[in-house]
Amino acid sequence: MYSIVIRVKVTTGRLVEFEAVSEQFSAYAKGVPGMRAILQIQSLSYPNLFTTAFQLENRAAVLAWARTPEFAAQIQQIPPGLFTPVGDTEAWESVATSAAYTSQPGPIVAVAFTIKNTAGVQQGFEQTMREIIALFEKHARGLTACALSRLAGSSTRYLLTFHYATEADIAATRAQPEIFRTYQEDPVRQYLAEDYVTTTAEIVRVAVGAAAAVR
Repeated sequence: MYSIVIRVKVTTGRLVEFEAVSEQFSAYAKGVPGMRAILQIQSLSYPNLFTTAFQLENRAAVLAWARTPEFAAQIQQIPPGLFTPVGDTEAWESVATSAAYTSQPGPIVAVAFTIKNTAGVQQGFEQTMREIIALFEKHARGLTACALSRLAGSSTRYLLTFHYATEADIAATRAQPEIFRTYQEDPVRQYLAEDYVTTTAEIVRVAVGAAAAVR
């Protein structure tokens, strides 16, 4: 899977308008060939800050979509000044995922990693993360999906995401003995170039694409 991630700050007083535009764009985008899902995520700390992830089958599907006249027409329909882009548009490649995928709104925990750029680290880190995903699939409460992605073009930057049904499930999951023990042991620490960063946000909109059944 190949995800395009866009972050924007919505102009003050135009949140309702932004939500309407987002719903219209998602309704169009979910029918794009190769589209698996569109996730819109709202920051808990800054309610005007939104992240949208377009999850497609592969990079070829992204490039094909971007070249269509329908895509250009949809972009032109976005009202001027509705939002301000935050940072660069990013592309993330899927490394490992749970058996399920996100199909409903709910809280999301994202953990950003930067690993050491030395021999053997990437392989060891990815294997450890696959084991952690399997552990969460078995023991987490209310987990709807989890995934590990690598920033396209990078061998050191990763993002691990956990999608839950409710906020209470996050605390309940951390309290599970097997998972709590993993937090204490911190098996990924040996691979890191710097401390990981954890953020919690809310998935406020999910549009499931026609390619969602293709894994």
